[in-house]
Amino acid sequence: MEKREIKTKALVIASEDSGDADRMITLLTLDAGKIKAKIRGVKRNKAKLAYASFPFNFGDYILVQTGRSYTVINCSYIDNFQALTADLNRYYAGAGILEVASNLSREGSETFDVAMLTIRALKELCYNHELNIFTVLSQFMVEALKYAGFKMSAEENARYFDFELGKLKQDRTGEIVELEEQDAKSLISLLNNNDIQVQASKTLLKLLILFFENKVDEEIKILKKFI
Repeated sequence: MEKREIKTKALVIASEDSGDADRMITLLTLDAGKIKAKIRGVKRNKAKLAYASFPFNFGDYILVQTGRSYTVINCSYIDNFQALTADLNRYYAGAGILEVASNLSREGSETFDVAMLTIRALKELCYNHELNIFTVLSQFMVEALKYAGFKMSAEENARYFDFELGKLKQDRTGEIVELEEQDAKSLISLLNNNDIQVQASKTLLKLLILFFENKVDEEIKILKKFI
């Protein structure tokens, strides 16, 4: 069977054991779509590619494609966002980001934009502690919804979020949820790509998750447990 070598920058968004020594990983690549690949021998002591088999690892991966199967044969490390493991809340928030990225991507489809969105959010979560976790996640969810084709909008001084329109508006008509003034200001800032001075809250994040699940028809299990 014909073999083909693929070189691509990729982020591991999922990993599971396969047999006694191997793992199956899901790669979100910048230029080759979403790929499930086997990485052999990484559960053995001192395995050279063990690091490349864990979620959050971002690197230059080399894979061999045989038919419809992929095998990782090498990886050059770029970042693994290790600081997330020092803070349990940020770790689970990061895992939730990976889950959303998986929901947004499909094998055989273009994944550059969602990969860059995901990596950017992980960098903010890992290295920018001036932003709280709910702000980082809320920013990510707004961008994830836009990527999925559900760009939200807002009227000035609005307080009522319309779930059908994805719009923060001034009137009470439709399937609406009333937001606290601070949450409404945070959402307007996020939608306008302004510098966030008002910190996003858990309530705002819950709203964005519920809207995502409603529109994309995918459950976000990890983030719902986190909040």
